[in-house]
Amino acid sequence: MPVLRERVVLDTNILVRGLLDRRCDSGRILSACESRRIVPLLNKALLSEYRTILGDKDLVARYPQLNAATVKTAIERLMYFGDVSSTAHVRFDFERDKEDEKLIVLAIVGRASHLITTDTDLLDIQHGHDGAATRFRRRLPMTLVLVHTSSCRATDADWVLNGRVNRDFDDRIGWQAEPLPFLMFESLVDSP
Repeated sequence: MPVLRERVVLDTNILVRGLLDRRCDSGRILSACESRRIVPLLNKALLSEYRTILGDKDLVARYPQLNAATVKTAIERLMYFGDVSSTAHVRFDFERDKEDEKLIVLAIVGRASHLITTDTDLLDIQHGHDGAATRFRRRLPMTLVLVHTSSCRATDADWVLNGRVNRDFDDRIGWQAEPLPFLMFESLVDSP
């Protein structure tokens, strides 16, 4: 019987952070993709966004390690280890941020287990009360939208690959406001 691996959609902000520091959570997610512990889901629109953002002259000027060769290799590796899907036949209307529609559509087509991002519009969709949030939960009832942490502590990437998600994140960081849909993605990186 084949081993079922988590299928993840990585927002561009996760890829950028992961390439800048392989020791942080995002970097460990990229390493988990490369070691085939998780499957990155890709489509033409997301690959185009990756190339555009990572090739931005201001970003490259600020972070010279994001040179053309590094970016090309990273994208090629994701394509090699990932699942590239055609999403032309699926639609999802997301008025809050039209640019995020491609991520949701990819999650639908690729049957994503996780969508990992720092984007608040996407983070709100899992528990929101508007029409888009309701449609998201109806179409992707088992998909978790996970927040990236900026932390690079070794213990911050220990959960989603083992099938555990830290639902006590608010308590860990001492969050005092109303509960938010912040979930860590630590187990995605440390499973055997």
